Amino acid sequence: MRTTNLPHELVEVSKLLKCYKLLVKGAPGTGKTLLALGICEFLNQDGTALYISTRVTPEELYATYPWVGKLIPPKNVLDATESRYRPPEDLAVAFKYVEKPAFIQAMYELCSQKPKPDSVIVDSLEALKENLQVSREDYSLESSMIEISRTTGTNLILVSETDYITPVDYLVDGIVKQVKIDKNVFLRVTEIQKLRGINVNCPRYLFTLEGGQYKVLPPQRSTLDDLIKSEKEKRFEPIKNMEGKISTGIKYLDTITGGGYSYGSVNLIEVNRGVGEAYDYFYLPTIYNYVLSGGRVLIIPPSGISAQVMRGMIEPVVGEENLLNCVKIVDFQLSGKTDAEKEEPWKVILEGNNLSDDYQILYEETKALRRGQKSVLVVISTDTLESAYGWQSKGRRDISYLIPRGSIEAKQTGNTALCLAKYGQERIIDYINHISDEHFNIINVEGTVLIHGIFPYFPAMYPALERSENGLKVDLTPIV
Repeated sequence: MRTTNLPHELVEVSKLLKCYKLLVKGAPGTGKTLLALGICEFLNQDGTALYISTRVTPEELYATYPWVGKLIPPKNVLDATESRYRPPEDLAVAFKYVEKPAFIQAMYELCSQKPKPDSVIVDSLEALKENLQVSREDYSLESSMIEISRTTGTNLILVSETDYITPVDYLVDGIVKQVKIDKNVFLRVTEIQKLRGINVNCPRYLFTLEGGQYKVLPPQRSTLDDLIKSEKEKRFEPIKNMEGKISTGIKYLDTITGGGYSYGSVNLIEVNRGVGEAYDYFYLPTIYNYVLSGGRVLIIPPSGISAQVMRGMIEPVVGEENLLNCVKIVDFQLSGKTDAEKEEPWKVILEGNNLSDDYQILYEETKALRRGQKSVLVVISTDTLESAYGWQSKGRRDISYLIPRGSIEAKQTGNTALCLAKYGQERIIDYINHISDEHFNIINVEGTVLIHGIFPYFPAMYPALERSENGLKVDLTPIV
């Protein structure tokens, strides 16, 4: 079965008729070569794809990207550099020439041989022209290669070091452009500009070059909660808490933070526009892991998520017994409490009329959870609090009173606060930012949800639910 790290649309291209002509273009440092190598590796799983290297020798290619030697057969990497050095036969096949006609003849013979290759990748056009002493404005070389592709039925993938439109753009069937984008974090995008015969459902894909390999980062189609509910086995892989720390539930994030959230700390997850509810990748694992390790949690759910829904997001993973013994979920009942609601042991009913009274209830609930525990994890959704109490409301206590008081008590008691703040709450975010120990930013770029660190700083990372022998876990992929 084929495995791939390529965009879905590029995989579909491989299923089309022969002699498909694809142009990969972009400025320096945008990942063109690694995308081309990724395409070559994928095509070699079910056929034969030849990679013609014109800028670096195959020896340099293997030294820079060791994985190439494991996944792409050495005989499929052809040396077309200007260097006179002849690499060992087991390293690559020499593909030398002295002028354009000789190269065209050699390429025709290459594509006509039996067994013939399914695809040929040329990386890059500009280096090839330099080696052949052909002007960059002379596009007869590209036209000849495209004609060879048609004549022999060979797929042709051309890599260009330009990011502007040239006559070649009109000769090929597909164009993929590699682009750097500025979103206050380092990001690169594969932009599908045209693919003849293919429906382009997602024209722009984020990707990473971690480990020297191209890997697409497709938009998340579901929240973490939805993914877990669709799993038959909902066991979550536990992470042991370090002394004085509450694990984030995500190993990579624990590594960055030195083990997770410190006892007595205030931590901020800032959610930007367009993220929706997919920020649950970054706070639900913390809750799961802490409850499964015997910790206690008090939760003020995000606006739009009732206490009952919040319970449904936690119980399938931690189990009913753990939820009843270790979790308290706040439920705002503006119409007042009922006898039935008072009997729910996992629910904390607040009327939302008087912050001082409600704060005292929360204080007592947290104190009760703290018995026999070193720290209680308190998850605070600030949009819910602002909706109930307002921000700097005249004549009554509000969130501007609650935040500093809660911060002081967290540090004094050793309880750990995890604040979830959303776009539109700039004043609250700025307020918490000044007192927080960790500050993470959740953003949506090209439909893909990412996390990056304000402090401690770390580059953008991509979350995904993974399955292992020990259960489900959220992994982060660095974007480099």
